[in-house]
Amino acid sequence: SRGVSMNTLNNATDIINLEEPTMCSICRDTINIVCRKIKNCNHVFHIVCIDQWLERSVNCPLCRGVVSTGTTTSLTL
Repeated sequence: SRGVSMNTLNNATDIINLEEPTMCSICRDTINIVCRKIKNCNHVFHIVCIDQWLERSVNCPLCRGVVSTGTTTSLTL
């Protein structure tokens, strides 16, 4: 598996309720209330969208930071 483990997913993210709607950068649709937030970078996504993304990748789709329970490492080009 190239993505994060279920244990890392659960420890490196939180399920939260948003105060204001925002856009999911993966599907480009509105997140109305419940979403998953990556703790390292505070980016939010639909739960299904980010769970599927993290099955294939260890990086946040927005900032490319490594989704882990430790410190954030950003990909630099």
